[in-house]
Amino acid sequence: PIIIEQPQYQPQPYQQQSAVTVRRPGKIGVVNKYYVTEKLVHIVVAAVVVVHIVAVVIVVVVVVVVDDNDLMLVNI
Repeated sequence: PIIIEQPQYQPQPYQQQSAVTVRRPGKIGVVNKYYVTEKLVHIVVAAVVVVHIVAVVIVVVVVVVVDDNDLMLVNI
């Protein structure tokens, strides 16, 4: 039972350490790589969201302009 108890106590601190190191950027290269990849993912997601917002704005503007042109043609 002593041999079985030792592995059970070991994974808990490993999980806590990994959670703390992933949350906080540390001096370890692996942690920095995870931190940089998280930053890149956030930047990519933000860029995609901005592109979608810009595309929606362009579509709305085009629709409004086309509607205005149609109204002008109808008024003329």
